[in-house]
Amino acid sequence: MRDNARAAGLALALALTACAVPPEGPTSSDRVPGTAQALGAAPAPYGSEPVANPPISAGAEEATPAATAPQVARTAPSGPRAPDWRSDTWLNSEPLAPEDRLGHVVLVDFWTFGCINCVRTIPAVRTLHETYRDDGLLVVSVHTPEFRREHDLDNVRRELVNLDVPYPVAIDNDRSIWRAFGTRYWPTIYLLDKRGVIRKTHIGELHAGTPAWDEMVAVIEQLQAEEG
Repeated sequence: MRDNARAAGLALALALTACAVPPEGPTSSDRVPGTAQALGAAPAPYGSEPVANPPISAGAEEATPAATAPQVARTAPSGPRAPDWRSDTWLNSEPLAPEDRLGHVVLVDFWTFGCINCVRTIPAVRTLHETYRDDGLLVVSVHTPEFRREHDLDNVRRELVNLDVPYPVAIDNDRSIWRAFGTRYWPTIYLLDKRGVIRKTHIGELHAGTPAWDEMVAVIEQLQAEEG
């Protein structure tokens, strides 16, 4: 009984840190057909029930459902190499090919504008971009939509202005980049070293001044100091 109570308390404390497709699959008529199947949806960690997030702006009447997910942060001297991913559509930037990213420390932020957790993370990602871009950090936002309205490029462009997103945005409407990385939650942040190796993964919201932020900054500075 004590272990069960402790597990329940942990699940409650971690709720609303990340959005995910719920285990039972899409429940909104606005969701893209086949979403859960395409993601290989499985029960979220701790098996929590999904909780609806509030809308983020006028006209954003549906919000991405949230499921309990742990804050995850990992660093290692080596790790899996990031997939050779591309996008046919980029906003805020000319297309960035894989060879354009080599030699840079790359922060890849998976998000969608209908996910409130993603929106809350943007200020932290923007600060990292502004602080470290002159030292070679390349921030790449991957916009992977859940709802139909999030597939519309005009909607994405409008939200990039509303949310003050200045860094390159790769459009991932077919979820090919999402699947290549094996991503399951919005937001998920990957840090790649100059060789394209994934050295850190963070799932859930990120905010300046938190322990997760301090760790993110430390890893970025460590990777920048390494030889390419």
